[in-house]
Order: sequence, then structure tokens, then C-alpha cells
Amino acid sequence: MKWLLLSLLFIIVAAYIFIQTPFGQNWIARQVTKRLSRDLQTKISIQHVDFSLFNKMHLHGLLIADRKGDTLLYAGDARVRITDWFFFKKHVELKYIGLEDAIIKFQRTDSVWRQQFFLDYFSASSTGKKKKAGIQFNLKKAELKNVAFIKKDGWLGQDMSVYVDTLHMDADKLSLSGNKFLINSLLIKDPVVVLKNYPGLKPRDPASTGNDKTIVSAWNKGQTVFQIGELKIINGTFKTDKQTSRQPFAWFDGKHILFTDINVNMGNSNFTGDTLLAKLNLTAKERSGLEIKNFIADVKMTPKEMEFNNLEIKTNNSTIRNYFRMSYDDLSSMDDYISDVNMQANFDDAEINSDDIAFFAPGMKSWKKKINLKGKVRGTVDAIAGRDMIIRAGNNTLLDGDISMTGLPDIYQTFIDFKAN
Repeated sequence: MKWLLLSLLFIIVAAYIFIQTPFGQNWIARQVTKRLSRDLQTKISIQHVDFSLFNKMHLHGLLIADRKGDTLLYAGDARVRITDWFFFKKHVELKYIGLEDAIIKFQRTDSVWRQQFFLDYFSASSTGKKKKAGIQFNLKKAELKNVAFIKKDGWLGQDMSVYVDTLHMDADKLSLSGNKFLINSLLIKDPVVVLKNYPGLKPRDPASTGNDKTIVSAWNKGQTVFQIGELKIINGTFKTDKQTSRQPFAWFDGKHILFTDINVNMGNSNFTGDTLLAKLNLTAKERSGLEIKNFIADVKMTPKEMEFNNLEIKTNNSTIRNYFRMSYDDLSSMDDYISDVNMQANFDDAEINSDDIAFFAPGMKSWKKKINLKGKVRGTVDAIAGRDMIIRAGNNTLLDGDISMTGLPDIYQTFIDFKAN
């Protein structure tokens, strides 16, 4: 027994020393890349790797290519924590990821994404049987620094780029298998999100009129559950452009949106099925000059609506309180907000300045009115009606009754019907 224990101790010490040597680390790196390259049938390379305590890897110059030879993932510095004594086990869990100076690409020019083979490898088998070998995600922590995500969807004509300066995530459960994802906290600093839409390569339906929209009726058909205890975004930027034959309007343009200085605190977020629920606190600035100084609300969002309860919005010169809801066919309706988005609002002691309305209806720029508003409003911007309205405009105008307006945003072509109490 004594000699057996001494032999085991010697093997452990020898293995540890072997792993700490450049020769041992390079040998292990070759074995890992060889195994994954064989399993994934693509190019994988690592410039250098460090191991510690048999469960941590520090990778330098990590490259994973897709099967067309383009970059799927490159990381100048990647850190992972995996199952203890992973090299003796068939099933390996990935528990921690740290990426620095990295780029991740998702691309397609037909109906299949180039990274699908990679996702299939790390996901559970569709038959429900356990895989004979491989690496499974069970992330607890993730840290990103100077990381870019690029999605080029030439099939649908929808590109997205996301840049993150710093990200910290702490999770209870986050894997590519199963349908429940639990994240305790998520902190994102200096993110930049850019969306672009253009004609895609997907063949048009011969029966299409050319103006048909693709209606997204469901986001989450698998009833997957996402929960985030606390989400914080610091100094974000959001830009979206839809290909048009004109220059962006100087006022708010739903086809060319640019928000900067975005700061978000979101608590108790729950995304189940097609419904997102959260408590939101947001500030931001828009290209048109509109400033959201404060946006506090209990949020509900689905593919068909956005609803804000216990609402308080403070903009450049206005304060809106109580309740606001937008309903639409799908989010693409925002491109034609004036006519395609139905609004419902209950105003309680709202203070609205005509200068702020002019960001959406430029014809009101010359009004220079402060409006106090109470009542219920329904309709689209170009066909809106208010009930039980009490409206004070300046020192000399008081309206008490029901009102409907048709023709906005051109105030000089707007028909107003008012019934006074």
C-alpha cells in the first residue's frame, strides 16, 4: 500500500510538472486542437496555452474557422474554466469564459448559418441521448473586454454588429441545452449596436405584391425562459438604418435612428415564451435632439405590443406620467410609426412642450406652447382621439372634453374635431 501511494503521488507530481513545462503545454494544446478540429471538421489553432490546477486554460491567439475558411471566432486572449481533471473524462463542462480582443462572426447567404455545425456539437442530441464525448456549456461566469460580434445575414438582408468594451456576467444556469437560463447579474460598458436592413438573397414569393411584410408572430416558440436579476448598461449606443433613396430627416426618423449615451438599469427581467417583463430605468439622447432624461416604468413587451405601467418619462421640456401602450403587427411597423403603430395612453398631470412634439411632428416647431394634459388617448399619430381630456395650453386656453385629430404630423393639414363639456 505504501508503494502504491508513493507511486500515485509520483504520477501526480510528474503530471503537474509536465503541464507546467512549455513542452507539456504545447503537447496538450496540440491534442485539444487536434481533437476539436477532427470533431468539428474545421481549422482550429492556438498559439500558446497555460494550464493551472487541471481545470483552467489560458489560451493565446485562439482561432476557430467556419467550414468555408472564414473566421468564426478569434480571441487574442481567452480564458476558460472546465471540469476538474478534464483530460481523464469523456464529458467536459465549460464553466467560465473570458475573452479579450476578440471577434465572433455569424454569417449566411442561404437558409443555413455557417456556425450551425459548431452549435450542434455543443448542444444536446436531438434524440435526448447523451453524447459519447464532447464539451458542454454550463457557464457560471463570463468576462469580455474589447469584443465584437458581427452578424451578416445576406439571406434576409439584415446585418447586425455589436461591440462591447467590457462585460461581466454572473449566472446560475446558462447552457446551450435545456430551456431555462438564469442570470444573476449582467454589466455591460460602452456597447455599440448597429442594425442595417437591405434587400436579401431569399427569393421573393411569386404571389408577393412587392410591398408585403414578413410578420414575426413569435419570438420564442420553444417557451424558453430567460431570467436576469439585474442588468446594467453604461454609455451605450444604438443605431439602425433601413436602406432608403433619401437622406435621413433632421427630425426623428424611424428608418434612421441613432441613440447615444444610453444608460439602463433593469431589474427582475423575465423573458418567458413571447413575453418580456422588467422594471426599467433608462436615459438616452437621440440624433434628432430628443433627450430622454429619465424613463421609469414596469415594462411588458411581446411581438405585438409594448406596455409601460407606473410610467414617468422626462424629456427635454416635458414630463409624461401614468400609462402608455403601443401595439403593432410586428416591430418592423416602427419604420412607419406615424401610421402603423397604435397608441393607448392614460395621462395623469402630464406636462408636454410643443418643442418636444416637434421632434416627431416638425410642423409644430413654431407653436412654442406648454401643454398640461389629463385624459385618455387612443390611435395612431395621423389619426388620434382623446376622451375625457383636460388640456391647458399657455395661460389663456383651457379645453375640457373629447377631441380627435386627423392629418398629423402636418398640423396645417390636420382636421380637429372637438366636443366641449
